[in-house]
Amino acid sequence: MKNMRKTFAFLAAFVSLSTFDPAEAVLQEGFYVGGLGGANFIHERSHSHYNVGYAAGATAGYGWTNGFRTEAEATYRHNAHHEHRNSRALTHRHSHLKSWSGMANLIYDMQLCWSPCTPCWMWRFYPYAGAGIGYTHQRQGEHARTGFAWQVIGGLSYELTPCVDLALDYRFHKGSFHHIYENTLNAAIRFYF
Repeated sequence: MKNMRKTFAFLAAFVSLSTFDPAEAVLQEGFYVGGLGGANFIHERSHSHYNVGYAAGATAGYGWTNGFRTEAEATYRHNAHHEHRNSRALTHRHSHLKSWSGMANLIYDMQLCWSPCTPCWMWRFYPYAGAGIGYTHQRQGEHARTGFAWQVIGGLSYELTPCVDLALDYRFHKGSFHHIYENTLNAAIRFYF
């Protein structure tokens, strides 16, 4: 009797996995809005030093059934800047790098698992990658530039509910200052409707 119960439980679990549609659990479809925020790291080809800063932004987009998402993003980044110049005397200049950007992103969500034998909880995770182009305004002290910007994106999402995704992602952002590269690690949330 005990073995029959175990066999029945196994068959019930197998049937539930076999009839499980990964597209419904993983790849969201429809319009969404979201927010992101995290740490911003600056790489610059000079003798300057930037403290770890912060980034905060908002997104709005649409998820398609083929795994692609088209997204509009507005993000603000801020880092404190310390410049050291070696001459007869060591001088220090303190300022801030501020960056406002509006981006159009194309992102592809990838299914992590395809086998029905994979544990159910793994269906809810999916990596994504993408790129974006747009417009940025950057200010460093008294100097400011406005112009073309681009970025590459990579991350991992988790489907918290059928309408809510949580994510961790990395965005390599290149703005209008030619010698400055921004690396942003974000936590994000998306609400589908």
